[in-house]
Amino acid sequence: MPPKKKATTANSGSKTKATIKSDKRRRIATTAAETSQTTPAAPPRLTGPLPTLILDTGGWNIKHAVVRPVPQHGGQYDNDDIQPVHSPNLAAKPKHQLTTLLSSQINNIQNKSQLSLMRPMERGYVTDFGTQFKIWDFILKAERLEVRHLFSRGGVKGVMPSATLGPKGNVGRTKNVTPAAVSDQETTAHGRDSLLFTHTAAVLCLVQPFTPRCILDREDEVWFRDFGFGRVSRRLGACCSAYKYLKDGKINSNNDTTSSTSKGSQDRLNKGILDDETACCCVIDCGFSMTSIVPTINACAIKKGIKRIQVGGKLMTNLLKQTISYRKFNMMDEFYIINEAKESLCFVSMDFKNEMVKARNIPEGRRWFDREFVLPDFVETFQGSIRLPPMLKQLQEEEKKIQISIGREECRKEESTESRLATEKDQLLPMEDEANDNEDNDDTSDEEETQEQARRRILEQKELERQRQEREDIDKQVLCLSVERFAIPEVLFRPSDIGMTQLGIADAIVQSIESCDPIYRPALYQNIVLTGGNAKIPNLKERLEVELRSIAPQNVKIRVYLPNDPETYAWDGARQLVRDNELNGNGSGSDDSSNIYLERADWELRRQSNGETAGEIWNSTLN
Repeated sequence: MPPKKKATTANSGSKTKATIKSDKRRRIATTAAETSQTTPAAPPRLTGPLPTLILDTGGWNIKHAVVRPVPQHGGQYDNDDIQPVHSPNLAAKPKHQLTTLLSSQINNIQNKSQLSLMRPMERGYVTDFGTQFKIWDFILKAERLEVRHLFSRGGVKGVMPSATLGPKGNVGRTKNVTPAAVSDQETTAHGRDSLLFTHTAAVLCLVQPFTPRCILDREDEVWFRDFGFGRVSRRLGACCSAYKYLKDGKINSNNDTTSSTSKGSQDRLNKGILDDETACCCVIDCGFSMTSIVPTINACAIKKGIKRIQVGGKLMTNLLKQTISYRKFNMMDEFYIINEAKESLCFVSMDFKNEMVKARNIPEGRRWFDREFVLPDFVETFQGSIRLPPMLKQLQEEEKKIQISIGREECRKEESTESRLATEKDQLLPMEDEANDNEDNDDTSDEEETQEQARRRILEQKELERQRQEREDIDKQVLCLSVERFAIPEVLFRPSDIGMTQLGIADAIVQSIESCDPIYRPALYQNIVLTGGNAKIPNLKERLEVELRSIAPQNVKIRVYLPNDPETYAWDGARQLVRDNELNGNGSGSDDSSNIYLERADWELRRQSNGETAGEIWNSTLN
């Protein structure tokens, strides 16, 4: 019996220690939660236009820049010349290191295959708010926007203090970045010569359609409370593209070419934009994560016509990576190199079936679309290069020889005509025969010498090229790309080729437009705008017009517009929206329905009194 009592006492003592430890952990967690959930004081209501950070967060990179208001009493600030900065939207950790690299810090790494990447966005939506929060904080510092603790939680330093510790901290510390880390070139290019504070600034975020409410709620918490912005605005990226398209159409129709000669005003005068006074536009956003189709009227989305295809630049890069790894080398860990090869070599075929049939009958290396992608060695070269296969290069050299021989024959014909004219002159002027003969002999001797020098120079160049080619073949590794160049982008039009039960981009556009009211359909077919990074793929616009013409109604006109820079077209539309909102006097944070911003005081009041979610707050303004 006594041993049992001792055991019971020991067990009770062990339980008491465990209970104490659990209570201590619970108190620490509760204290941390209360500290992180404290609501900072709201700044006083702001009046007048504010500096606006326009932020287009994409899956591949983030386009961002600060647009400052025009001074009311004299002075000008040309926002048309501001171009957004492209910062990678990812974090990375080098192997065997504790440092975490954010956004543009990754560009300093030459061999990116040694990094383990962390992308905070998947399929167009934020899935890792911790990483995305750190990247946004890095961008604010790059844009010289300082977060004050009085009106916010202090950014990353206040919300996630463990992420900003020094080298003696735990594993996974973020590299401390100050505004001085921004290059002087970027600072002078955007005119960011003064420090701004977030509680006296606004932010305009471009989002994707049908963003879940839980994501909107968390983003509101980040912008209003964690960063402490005075005003926040949200707009669909497709609606901003439509807004710029309609504005440019009005400028072209009015022939407003005498106002300014700046780069921004000249870019707006695009000959491909047509103002048919219908205010309709169908925006195709081919991005890194997916492809969205948004029909609009007066730059407002028609919700029942919005379509989405789960095919983007990331899927095509992964598909090319798998194809090359199966046929050539194992490139499964080389996302950046394969993405570079895709951007420099891939194109859209105008007749996919015939090109595939021809490729079967022609040996590899002799097809007109065969190319070799020379891999970087990360010693002397850090980027890949493109060259012709040996057979195509030989054919090209033979064509050059034929052209040179044709040129020589033409030169000989010219010499014969000149000699004939010279003999005629000799017959007309017999007194000057000897002088003319001497001059003709000198000219012909000079011509013979120059031709001999040209022949030797060509032979020397060929010998040097042959030696260089031999060294490259021995020292460098080469990826031979043939039908992959146009078979990979074909997934946009035929997703069923890789087992996806989705419509192609042309079928999805027709289905999207046909789901709208009949009165808008002809105008939507006539005003299709291609935006996004994948819109830069060669022949995409021409192939899309051909596909739409074959399946669209015959009584409508098909017209596809491709901007000069489709990647930043939505950001440019947001900048135009901010400027027009300021000129109309709606940038004062009032309750006017035409105002695009939401004041922080109004947001706090609506959240506390009505308990509205982000989806309900932004329901009337998210267009």
